[in-house]
Parts: sequence; structure tokens; C-alpha cells
Amino acid sequence: MPSFDDRFLARFKKDLLSDHARSQHRNALFVGAVGIVAAWLKLKPVAISVVGLTIDQEGSPRIFRGVLLAAVVYFALAFAFAAYADMLNWWENHQEARAVEAHLPANIKMYEDLLAQGPGTSPDVDSGHAQQQLKDTETRVKRYRTLLAVDWVRAFLDFVLPLCVCAGAIVFLAWRIW
Repeated sequence: MPSFDDRFLARFKKDLLSDHARSQHRNALFVGAVGIVAAWLKLKPVAISVVGLTIDQEGSPRIFRGVLLAAVVYFALAFAFAAYADMLNWWENHQEARAVEAHLPANIKMYEDLLAQGPGTSPDVDSGHAQQQLKDTETRVKRYRTLLAVDWVRAFLDFVLPLCVCAGAIVFLAWRIW
């Protein structure tokens, strides 16, 4: 049977996003950040040349921001759909870890009660084993609490941050267009 470290920590070592969602994460963050910078600095390209067509200086800032806005919306939606399944998987694993963490104090109490009975009170009680289990369970409580907090931070960085950056870019770009 795998140890505590093998069973529990393997979930936290694993990347929250699949490879496809990770690439969409990167694209959404990049395009969203470019959109925010372009809107904030009021970038005005002199001319935009696309497939041999050149857009004059007068209309190019609005067209540039409109195309950038469309790109931000596209990559935000692509990331949201790609990451949705990963987010559901993360939530399920997180809830399971919280349920296990909630049962650990009861396990600690059980081992403390066994040790309080003292040796020789029951042939089934091995005080050395009970002490080891108590120590292991106390270590698990500390690890679970720490890793559950870290898990929330990772979820924020992987799921929420890209969508917030894209939402900010959409608002700034839309504001600069109209």
C-alpha cells in the first residue's frame, strides 16, 4: 500500500491544467496583457498592413483595438472552455481532500484514547503502533492544512487570473473604442 506521501502529495504535484488548457492559459494571459497595455497607453499604430492591404492612419487605432478586443474575447472563451473540465476535476479532488482533513482530528482523538488506556488493557492495542499512528496523523493534519491553502492559490493563478486579465482587457479596450 502506498504511503501517505505517495497517495496524497501526488495530487498536489500534478499540474491542475491539461496541456491544451495550459497553452490556452498562456495565450489568454498574453493577449489579455497586451490588450490592457494597448488600451492603457492608448497605442495608435501608424498603419496596419494585413495581406497586402494597408489601413490608413485615421481609422487604424479603432480597428487595431477592435481586432485586439476580438482576439481577447476569443482566447478568454477558448481558455474557459478548455479549463472547465480541469476545474471540475480540481474541485472534486479539493473536496475529497477537505473531507479527509475533516476526519483527521477524530483519528487523533482515537489514537490518544488508545494510548491513554495504557499497555496491557487490551491485547489488540500496540502502544508503539498507536504512537506512530498518532504522530503520522498529526503530521497529516499539518500537511493537509498547508496544502489545501496552497491548492487555493494555485487554483486562483491557473483558473481565475487569466479570466480576470482578459476581462480587464475587454473592459479597457471596449472603453477606448467607444
